[in-house]
Order: sequence, then C-alpha cells, then structure tokens
Amino acid sequence: MKLKRIISASAIALGVTFGLFGLMVTLISSGDASLDEAPQLNLANILMPEREISEHSKNQKPKKPQQDVPPPDIPPPEFDDIQLDDSSEITSPNMIADLKIDLSGVSASDGEYLPIVKVAPQYPRRAMSKGIQGYVVLEFTVTKLGTVRDPIVLESSPPGYFEQAARKAVVRFKYKPSIIDGVAIDVPHVTNKIVFKLAG
Repeated sequence: MKLKRIISASAIALGVTFGLFGLMVTLISSGDASLDEAPQLNLANILMPEREISEHSKNQKPKKPQQDVPPPDIPPPEFDDIQLDDSSEITSPNMIADLKIDLSGVSASDGEYLPIVKVAPQYPRRAMSKGIQGYVVLEFTVTKLGTVRDPIVLESSPPGYFEQAARKAVVRFKYKPSIIDGVAIDVPHVTNKIVFKLAG
C-alpha cells in the first residue's frame, strides 16, 4: 500500500516538473520580438592624429656645473706668526711685549729646534692700570712634537705681575723640533725672555 502511494506521488512530481519546464520554454520563445528589432545606433568613428609622444622623467633635474673652489685659507685661531730674530716685538693697542730668544748655536742645517710661532702675552690689567712695565725669563722643554712643556719662571721684574701671563703665552709657542739621526727629540732647558712695555 505504501509502495503504491510512493509510486503515484513520484509520477505526479515528475509530471509537474516536466510541465514547468515546458511552460518556461514556451514563455521564452513567445517573448516580445520587437525589443530585438530596436534600431541600432552607429557611433561615429573618431580618428586620433598620430604623433610621437616623448617621455620625460619628472625626477630628472639639470646637473649643476661642478666648480673646483679651493678652500679659503684660514689662519690658526690662536697663534700669530712673528719674525724670528733675536729681538722680536709684538705690539697691541695697549702694550708692547718684546720676545727675546736665545738662538746661539742654532741653525736649520744641523737639525736643532727653531721657533716657528710666537703668541703675544696678554698684558695684565693690574700692571697696566698702575703703569708698571717689566720682564719675565722662563725655562721650558721643547718637545719632539714642537710644543712647549713644563715652563718655569727663572726671573721676573717686578715680581708678582707678569709671571702668569708669560707662562700662558709661552705654552702656546710652536717650534720646529730638534732632529738627530732622523728622529725628533725633546730639548730641555730652553730659555726665553718676554719684556712687557706699555705703548707710548
């Protein structure tokens, strides 16, 4: 009994399915043919003239001409060149300082030390305000690098005025170092006299 019901239900379902398919085909074939006969629009042909397009790089920049500019000559910030004679003088608006160097037995050919740069000492304000003049004799070591080391005061007149200014100046001196057998050496016990004189 159940089998007959299943068979009859299946036959009905198949019939309905085939009927729907047939109906769909009929509707499609009997559609409005006038839509397909609508006039077609012809678009005008637009001709573009042929021309060459050059590509330019946006990031390309003209190269600047290279100019070889020599660096400016900058003088040493702390040292003033002076003449290397036995009685060199350094003048400033307020004072004159005589730098007397003992160059006995020194020549460029025998490799001895030679003074290259001298720095004018600063005239002490206390001595300048009192109109005091004087001198300082110092002893120091010229190193193998041409610098001054361990300056000591041997003599000063008047004492207590010019010693500190003389020491500050002498440590900034520069020398051509002494060379023996191709090797630079330290030269101890070098003496230098600095004379402080007021201008005028």
